[in-house]
Amino acid sequence: MSKIRTLNEIGQLESSGYGVPWPRHGLHLLYWFCNDYVSFDNNGDLVALEHPKTEHFGFHWFGNRLEDDGYQLLPGIDIPYYEVGNLFFQGADDLPDDVWSNFTEEDHHSNMDRIIISIYPDREVHKVYVTQHHGEVGFDRQNTFCISKGLVRIIRNLDLEDGLLWQVGYRSKTKSSRNLQMNRPSYLLPYTETPREPAVAQTCVPQSRGGRSPGGGERELRNDRPERICNCVIL
Repeated sequence: MSKIRTLNEIGQLESSGYGVPWPRHGLHLLYWFCNDYVSFDNNGDLVALEHPKTEHFGFHWFGNRLEDDGYQLLPGIDIPYYEVGNLFFQGADDLPDDVWSNFTEEDHHSNMDRIIISIYPDREVHKVYVTQHHGEVGFDRQNTFCISKGLVRIIRNLDLEDGLLWQVGYRSKTKSSRNLQMNRPSYLLPYTETPREPAVAQTCVPQSRGGRSPGGGERELRNDRPERICNCVIL
């Protein structure tokens, strides 16, 4: 299995092709994730607002099973993976309107992007990956990338439409993804899939790192984002 490429800057995100073109939702999803779902603590660790096992926002366990080519999509590790981005899953309705802005049930491209994270019991995020569906159930290994902490910081310092989307070259067919009546699926899928045993067991083993208790407790998070002052709308 080839090594997964790590994206460290906006130019690399642009060249990866993740989340483009319209009507894909991956860039909107990534912006939400970086700005609202995670933050940096005083140690510089990336920490989730809540553990994704709550299944809030449509998060659900990702089994990292063997793909059609006989390989796992992601490294086999003893840290659980969780996936978000399927707009048909229960809980996804809590994602912001920006993520939903281009969704239609008729166009599968508007629901093909995913974020997958590996995360410790104390909510510290181990790795962040972005990927896209390939076919009905599989994922596209060639279009799976790791998002570095540095890129997360960069995205946290950008506006969505005149920042991230503009720099990556995403052009919406609507004037703005805000203040629109959003399309929502006519039904939602409960997460009832019986997990298949992955090729490498992914038991949730509490990790002890530098003497930190795996139970976690409360973390002191810091707001590392500057006040955004630009409210431009890209036409």
